[in-house]
Amino acid sequence: MPTLFILVAALLLVSIVQGQDPCRDIPTCILCVAKKFCGWCSSPVIFIDGTKGKQCAFQGDGAKPFVCDGTYQTETCIPEEYKCDNSSFNCKPVPAGSGGEPIEKCLADCFPTVYYCDKKASKCIKSTPGNGTDFKTCNESCNNEQKFSCDQKTQKCIESESGTSFDACNKTCGQAQNVTNDIVGHWRGLQISIGYKSGEWKMDVTNTSLVTITTPDKTVWAKGILQQTSNELWIVEKDGTRRSIFVLTPLPTVQALTWAVGAKNLPPPPDFDTAMRANTPGTVFVMYKCQTASNCDFSHLSDFIESTINELMLRANIKDNCEVHPNCKECIGDKANKCGWCSTNVIYNTTVGKQCAGHNSDGSKDPFICNGVYSTETCDFPSTTGSSTSSSGKPSSSGKPSSSGSTGTSGNTKNKYECIPANATCELSENGQYPVKGDCEAVCQKQPFVPVDLLGTWRGLQINKGYVIGEWRAVFTQTNVTVTRPNKDKFSATVTLVANYLTMDIQTGDLKGKKIQTLWNIAFGVETKFFTWAWGIPNGKPPTDFQNAMTAANNAEFVFASCLSNKDPKICNFDH
Repeated sequence: MPTLFILVAALLLVSIVQGQDPCRDIPTCILCVAKKFCGWCSSPVIFIDGTKGKQCAFQGDGAKPFVCDGTYQTETCIPEEYKCDNSSFNCKPVPAGSGGEPIEKCLADCFPTVYYCDKKASKCIKSTPGNGTDFKTCNESCNNEQKFSCDQKTQKCIESESGTSFDACNKTCGQAQNVTNDIVGHWRGLQISIGYKSGEWKMDVTNTSLVTITTPDKTVWAKGILQQTSNELWIVEKDGTRRSIFVLTPLPTVQALTWAVGAKNLPPPPDFDTAMRANTPGTVFVMYKCQTASNCDFSHLSDFIESTINELMLRANIKDNCEVHPNCKECIGDKANKCGWCSTNVIYNTTVGKQCAGHNSDGSKDPFICNGVYSTETCDFPSTTGSSTSSSGKPSSSGKPSSSGSTGTSGNTKNKYECIPANATCELSENGQYPVKGDCEAVCQKQPFVPVDLLGTWRGLQINKGYVIGEWRAVFTQTNVTVTRPNKDKFSATVTLVANYLTMDIQTGDLKGKKIQTLWNIAFGVETKFFTWAWGIPNGKPPTDFQNAMTAANNAEFVFASCLSNKDPKICNFDH
């Protein structure tokens, strides 16, 4: 017996020396967070020596320091599997291992059964979503001897005394295809027709043309199949089809979609002006989609995390001994508790916590989620995305792009003059545009007025990474602007124009006394003009260009829409 005891002890010692921890081989989130000193990362953790671990990580004594560059959880698990509710045809989250499937597959299958008519067999056959009707409608029309013609208003084949077979009619009548890549993706937008509902709308279009549109209060406005003809988009739902007309407009960092959507089972709007008016069927939106994934993300992950967390069990009190540490160095240096530093504030169920969180010395914990980078050792986080994070927990950036697009501040050529909007002077700079100082000085002059194209009321969205959800408003007068945030907080500023820069000298609100240098761009659509507005750091320099402002620390970027100046207020009016 003593020999056996010594052998077992030796094996345990070897396991500890080799860095084998009790968490690494646990295969699921639920099993992982149930074990003391274990936590679950949405992707494999990275140890301080650069090696990759498993998703279940150990934070107890002797643990190997790691970084979770994803979502880190210590108790409750965000559901990763879904099942179709056949009564509502919505995909609902279920616990892992209970027979669910990935969200994409669930959405592709979660749709009422539809049928098409097999003319040769004279019977209705089950079809795929969006390619048929309910069985009763199919069965009533599935007759070889019937004649059909195309109804130009509904773009559907209807029975007629003269015509062709249903198959022949259907080959040319209202044939829409799956949407192109220009339409696929995550969209954020505003309703702009008379009587619009204020706030941010969202639309998701998958590669299989599934579409879901939600209102500012997060209710589903439309869900079905999105199909496309040369000049129309169709939303095919189980109780009817909405036909629409649309126009795409490229902006510096996003694509704008002006979209006039008709009422169900009626023709599309004849034109945008008609759709904009009150008391007409249908509505009009402006929607925006990222042009480049590297600097723009509208995937609504924050909304998903928020809605999921709201369903989790609430805790009356948070007892995390790590949260007292104000910075990364003190946090990971805690010798009593097992603490880690998150690059953003952690979330304890529905309560926002501090950046330092972990396991208490006795192994107890309050469940939390880190939606940024989580580290138990270093304050210079290694990252699988190729970026790095400083000891303050905020992303750092370096390097300057070669051009600023339409702003006129392009190039890295040395020994050229750059206009400095803060004091309206010209200085030699790597970002200079003008070889001759006199040419720079000719345009680098302070003008105490707002450009004519900016006058009036604008409605917009913040679009840079880490954006605040909701509708912003900006009202420009001859010399001033008043900006209203989604939470209704306001500030006002005097505005001056220097070359291609707008300077806000803030007079009221929480930023009073500060100056913000900004870049701006105007583009024109069918009902509105579009204003892309990139803000620099308060009391700092303007953004180098629109692309950089999307990711640079403490910069912000917005896209606004305003009624075209030639539009009758009965067609377009944002002044309410």
